[in-house]
Amino acid sequence: MITQLISAFIRLEPLIIRSNIKKSQIIKEVIIQKLHISLNTYFSEDTYIDNLHIAIDSVCKILDETETDKTEKLNKAISILENDTSINDLIVDYYLAISYSYSQAKILKAYKLASIIDKEEGFYNRALKHKPEVKKLEKVDFNKKIKLIKKEKIKLQEKIKNDFREKVINEKFALIAPIKINSTHITLLISTFSTLFIISGYYFNYQVLKSLGVNSDDFFTVQDYISTSINLILLPLSYTLIMFVLIAFRVGENIYKNIESEKLGLKNEKSNNVKIFITSIILILSNVINVISILNGGNPSNIIFYLNVSIAGILILNIIQWRYFENPLTIYMFTMTFLFYYVNINVMIDDKIEDYKSVGYKSNYKVSFKDKKISTKNIKFMRVNSNYVFMINKKNNKVEIYPKLSISKIDIN
Repeated sequence: MITQLISAFIRLEPLIIRSNIKKSQIIKEVIIQKLHISLNTYFSEDTYIDNLHIAIDSVCKILDETETDKTEKLNKAISILENDTSINDLIVDYYLAISYSYSQAKILKAYKLASIIDKEEGFYNRALKHKPEVKKLEKVDFNKKIKLIKKEKIKLQEKIKNDFREKVINEKFALIAPIKINSTHITLLISTFSTLFIISGYYFNYQVLKSLGVNSDDFFTVQDYISTSINLILLPLSYTLIMFVLIAFRVGENIYKNIESEKLGLKNEKSNNVKIFITSIILILSNVINVISILNGGNPSNIIFYLNVSIAGILILNIIQWRYFENPLTIYMFTMTFLFYYVNINVMIDDKIEDYKSVGYKSNYKVSFKDKKISTKNIKFMRVNSNYVFMINKKNNKVEIYPKLSISKIDIN
């Protein structure tokens, strides 16, 4: 019976040793973390992952006496391990913890199993080389030390995370220079906005009337185009401003992720491939639907066309090597904003043309002419400028233009 119990304990003791050695590994992890933090300072140009690999190789070479090809960086890491007091204390704790783990094999030691005794004394002697006055650990000391090390590990993990976040944010702000607004920027903004006013009004009226066979240049003055822009520009401009803000946040987020990946030594190829795949699927499906609609006698979808324009524009802007420009972010944001403004105003133009040409077009106003011979039965009000009134004849969808002076009044329908 006693022999069976001893046999059972002999089989159990290796499990106890392995369990304690596993608990002791947390000390090695903390040593690696401390060294990793130091290496991130010494080799700041390298990625966090590269520095972590050097830290692991160095700690394993010292603690486990593994063979590793020596490099300049590895030698520097080993030098830090040997000269940092706090790390040296942890190395001593690690040796003592491993020595304690083997000391728990009481029965195996009683049977004078040489390998167990050698390992217990071997690790203790390694601890003595670093700190001659240390004593072997008791169970209470071992458990207390492991508990304290666990708390330190949590703090170090938080420090690594915060240091990494701070480094990425600093590099992000280094890439995105602070926006300084001066009189030149204000003048440029005013002139750009004024130009946009005129261009928007001209482009809108020209495209809408051209679709109905009328050249707006023959009937519109600059003032007419500007007055159209005042009402016209608000909606697409508001949409564009919203997109501008979203793009700004997105650009900032992308820069952060790119720096983060760079510092971690990761690649964004998988993420980029997924985005390209999803974009391609959306384009293919939308265009297939459009083609099927056309084959069935329907009209091509303008929304799908401008979706193609938007996606193609975004892809082209992301391909361009902006780093060759002096102010890449400013130019990128301006170009992207113009793209969305262009799409918005064209969607408005197509909606207006479709509305005028529709069978159920209903004007908000009713025009009365001074000449009672002019019948308003089939003609409906479209728009008015400083000199002319534009009406659409719903029998043939032709535009009829009358001098403004020929109108007696305009009523709300």
